[in-house]
Amino acid sequence: MKDIYELLNEVEIDEKEFIEVEVNKDECFKVKKALQIAIQQKEKKKRWWKKAAIAAIVTGISVTMVGLTVPSYAGNIPIIGDIFRFFDNNNEISNQPPNQKGGKYEHYKEYSNALNLVQEDNGIKFTVNDAIFDGKIVTLTYTIESAKDLGDNPQISFPTIKKAKGVAGTGTVSRIDRNKYVGILTASNISDVADQTVTIDWKIDKIRILETNQEIKGQWKFNFTLDSPKNNLLLVNQSVKKVGVIATITKLTISPMSFTVYYDREVLKAIRNQFDAVDIDIEIKDNLGNRYEGQGNGGKEEENNLTMSKTFGKLNENAKQLIITPHITFRNFTADTYGGVEISENGDKKMIIPSKSSGKSKELVMDEIIIDIND
Repeated sequence: MKDIYELLNEVEIDEKEFIEVEVNKDECFKVKKALQIAIQQKEKKKRWWKKAAIAAIVTGISVTMVGLTVPSYAGNIPIIGDIFRFFDNNNEISNQPPNQKGGKYEHYKEYSNALNLVQEDNGIKFTVNDAIFDGKIVTLTYTIESAKDLGDNPQISFPTIKKAKGVAGTGTVSRIDRNKYVGILTASNISDVADQTVTIDWKIDKIRILETNQEIKGQWKFNFTLDSPKNNLLLVNQSVKKVGVIATITKLTISPMSFTVYYDREVLKAIRNQFDAVDIDIEIKDNLGNRYEGQGNGGKEEENNLTMSKTFGKLNENAKQLIITPHITFRNFTADTYGGVEISENGDKKMIIPSKSSGKSKELVMDEIIIDIND
């Protein structure tokens, strides 16, 4: 069944037949903002395939969420009721190529838990709408309604996963009306052990307005438990090696609405001495030609071994193989791109500049790893 976005795209409209009506300042505001976004996104869409979402790896740090203002669907959220699809259609966090049918979150609504948890304080109503857990990642949607303008990108604290060794996360928020916002975020346990149940603790004690740096104090607290649907585990342990780098796909977990790829990167000593950082990302397609866009879940690095995972949308039920291509990026840091500040006991500050020479990043595309599925 087609959703409302797909149905509206098929409606034929004669641009010559229209009725002029007067609009108020609020409507003018929304139209102007929508045009600004459309102009900005025109160039971005040409390079959608170059973008990769980078998840922050944290063990005890708050992560704030930012996003672009997209008021074009103002007033539609109560009718549509699917914030997952809202962000897929706006290509904000989903990283889907433009005009591609479906999206990473296409099937999330049907498997999600409708929570509709509401907390209101200081003139601001915060609602956790839906949440879903796939054994690795918690994805939730929320709505903010305020009596005052919170700017384009109100910033809030990040939820925690109880008993998690560390949490990686990403998120975005979009203004849909003058004082109404919708958001989506993901939080994942960086451990490579899949859980069946998680408890989320989300304590928001302030909302920061980015434009003015003003903080609105309040208490919006949420606590809820999510169960994971049944996942299929596929052990892989296939590796490719090139130019002193070994990339290994260790396993896959497949759920009804998504699949997660776990992978490692090992760098031999000769290469470690030449570069400050060696990053890895993966590109995935299936034997039917479908390409999958995903979101990184963060990871952990011990010595020269980096362990990561990345979650993608629903796996095509007719696919027999996944073709995974690791992409490696070699980086050397410079004062312009990396550095730090050392603060002594008496408060003196000293700029830290990496000792290695500067240099542009280098890209390496490794050989494909082909995985048989649905046997």
